[in-house]
Amino acid sequence: MFRLVIIGVAATLAATAAQARAPGQVFGFGDSLVDNGNVYHATGDREPASPPYFHGRYSNGPTFVENLPGLLGMGWSAGNDLAYGGATSGATVNEAPGLPGFTAQIAKFAAGGGRFSASDLPVTWVGANDYIDAARAHILDLLFGDDAERRAIFEPVVRSAATNIVQGVGSMFALGARRAVILGLPPLGKAPILNGGPLGDLADAVSAAHNQALLQGLQLLNARTGMNLYFINADMAFRMFLADPHRYGFDDTVNACMGDPACAKAPADVQNRHIFFDDLHPTAATHRLIARIIANHVSAGAGLDRPGRDSVAAAEAFSRSILWGSARKITPVGPSQLAGPSLFSFASGELSRARAPQAGDSERYRGERQSLAAGFGVDFNQYWRAGIALGGDDLQSSAAISRQKGDALHAALFAGVDYQGWFASAVLGVNHSNLKTTRAGLLAGDLITGAPKGTGYTLAVETGRRFDIGGGLTLAPIAGVRHTGYRMRGYDEHGLPLLTQAVGQDRLDRTVLDAGLQLSGGWYTTTAFGDLVVSPTADLRIAIAPDASEHTVSASFHSAPGLVIRNRTPAERAAFGELKLGLNVMLAGFISNDLSVTTTIGRDGRQEQALTDRLTMRF
Repeated sequence: MFRLVIIGVAATLAATAAQARAPGQVFGFGDSLVDNGNVYHATGDREPASPPYFHGRYSNGPTFVENLPGLLGMGWSAGNDLAYGGATSGATVNEAPGLPGFTAQIAKFAAGGGRFSASDLPVTWVGANDYIDAARAHILDLLFGDDAERRAIFEPVVRSAATNIVQGVGSMFALGARRAVILGLPPLGKAPILNGGPLGDLADAVSAAHNQALLQGLQLLNARTGMNLYFINADMAFRMFLADPHRYGFDDTVNACMGDPACAKAPADVQNRHIFFDDLHPTAATHRLIARIIANHVSAGAGLDRPGRDSVAAAEAFSRSILWGSARKITPVGPSQLAGPSLFSFASGELSRARAPQAGDSERYRGERQSLAAGFGVDFNQYWRAGIALGGDDLQSSAAISRQKGDALHAALFAGVDYQGWFASAVLGVNHSNLKTTRAGLLAGDLITGAPKGTGYTLAVETGRRFDIGGGLTLAPIAGVRHTGYRMRGYDEHGLPLLTQAVGQDRLDRTVLDAGLQLSGGWYTTTAFGDLVVSPTADLRIAIAPDASEHTVSASFHSAPGLVIRNRTPAERAAFGELKLGLNVMLAGFISNDLSVTTTIGRDGRQEQALTDRLTMRF
């Protein structure tokens, strides 16, 4: 069962990968938890002995960093792993002079001409060996000293280890990296070499101090550089595995597989029922879980822009529908409208489908909007009209690992004037959206949920001039401007605490200028029920969004507070096309139905099509 869960979630994350992020390379730095065989090759294929270790890894299978590229759809080669077993956070490797520690690994990468692109993802897991070194140097003090003396041994090590790691990540930034993954220490006192012993609690306290100092240093680096730093709270992760081992596929959380000769020689699926392979190192199954935790962190921001974008799209569609269908009169060939005041009401339904490509940190997704609107107005005379409209949308969208659904509500005032072929109309609306988001968690069935809410306003104006070109046809140059301002409130995700985020406020302001031509006809005949007027319309415009700019939504993980992750989506293409084809049928001058199809053209892969039907009655 556990293997099926792994396969299912891994396949889901792999599907996300190619969609949610531009290709890049994963790079590994650190110690034996990352090393894919560098020490093994440096020692002439002697250490660690393989078997029972897996091809020079300090585990019974590939390390987490080798699993990560497949989950994220990123590039990888064995040479991308620069980690060495025994590496400290500084320049040295325990008991192996001449091999590079963490800071030396980065220096070696740079000296070889290495650079990172903005889409690359360097990953770092290091620090435990700093404390192992200190423990070896002060073994007597640890065995016979009091708690204060024991803690004093590690205080300077905590400071130096955290400083080394933060400076190393800063060097990555200088080499071009704009994001990085940094893993904190697991609770070292829970490793088989220490659990149940007198130093277990001390080791856990040292791990906690290390993680706190490291997070504080990363917060400062994050604020100074704007680099996206994914701090993986390994202490929280391992305690989660230990608290509910069977859920994560483990039977033994205490003993090392290597400590049992039968387990050491058993097939990998039996060995992987242990969290630990040897006294310090996790099994391949634990590595796979760590890889999925990282992939979830890195992919978590991919859909954060969607609540705001879908809300703006719904607000724009409503204002455009009222502008085109109610604020402006349809003036077919036929009897003139009454000179005196008259009332009219309308109701409309719309089905819209949209799709958006992967762009920057935004994932590819498909969406659907089902809309209802109604309103009433007054034709004061044959020139002026005004009224009010209300509307609501059911919104749904889906991507590889995330879903969104909810509703949007709209209210608007509209007005229009039509005089001797000149026409103009305006809409002023307010909008509110109430949405629910879900995305995949760590295991199949896990869900991370959020409840974004937002409010906005719309202002839309258009004007044009009709020219009679004969045969019942009119041609109208037309131009307009639409502006939407929207504010999505910040919200907290709910679910597995290790994976949830605090999402910041999202502000969107979008202005669209459009200009084009409208071709319409008007043919009428007399029936037993009155005059029947048929008016086909074709409306083609070029729209420009002059204020289009990079869109950023910021969030921070609850497991790493204070580290701001900025999820960026590049600006859309400034110019795109809008095409509307419609058919209006009016009977006896008091009832009409307008059926239309609209689509966008050339919008950087973003497409939207809508089918709208509107019924209007005059009293």
